Amino acid sequence: MLNRLPSIARFLPTAILIMIVASAAGSSAIFASNPAAERLARASLRENAPPALVSSDPANGAAWRGDAVTLKFDRAMASESADYLSVSPPLDGTTQVDGTDIIFLPSETPDPGQRYTFTLAAKATATDGTRLNRPVLINVTAATPLAVTSTQPNDGVTDVGIDASIVVVFNRPVVPLSGVEDQTDLPQPLTISPAVDGAGEWINTSIYSFEPASGLAGGADYSVTVDGLTAVDGESLAAPYVFTFSTTTPIVLDVEPMGD
Repeated sequence: MLNRLPSIARFLPTAILIMIVASAAGSSAIFASNPAAERLARASLRENAPPALVSSDPANGAAWRGDAVTLKFDRAMASESADYLSVSPPLDGTTQVDGTDIIFLPSETPDPGQRYTFTLAAKATATDGTRLNRPVLINVTAATPLAVTSTQPNDGVTDVGIDASIVVVFNRPVVPLSGVEDQTDLPQPLTISPAVDGAGEWINTSIYSFEPASGLAGGADYSVTVDGLTAVDGESLAAPYVFTFSTTTPIVLDVEPMGD
């Protein structure tokens, strides 16, 4: 290796040449006697290395709630690097550079459950002129909001028995797993109109059941509103959920005393 250096040395920066010689001859011996050369060589390697992604927010593979997406690099990035960030599937928004950060600001809401890929092309450069050399990609999945998946009685049902319970099922855990005796501080998510005396409990982390104390009124129209809930993972209801039902009309089965 050393006998070839004269022919290639004129093409190499001094610091790189030092590293090659150190590698061939034994870096510990050379750098031990010349620590300044080691610092120069390592600094040169850092300067010539491409920009490196330090972190992203949200992290690669994480849920995305539709706010800004930030790619943070190990050095300041050139403003024109904003032109090299793309989103797939396409999503409207703007990209800006702020020091070491390349930031995508969406102007439309991502589709819940959709996986999005953010790609910074290899042409992106740092302010020191070094290029990425290879694309940087992160994948995120748009968060799905908390939602009601089913109710009992079903929305719009008539002739519901007056002894029926009111049950709401959610698409994800809303409360931590707990026993009936530990539910004092858990949310009570139902507003029933007209009002009904009774008590509710979480059957599990995602199912809530309300039991009327003296049953429902016969021949009545009820409206139930579900609101003010945040799931264990931080997702909230996008809007109040309302369902309605009607109870069966009382029927006269017998009259006493009987008339003539």
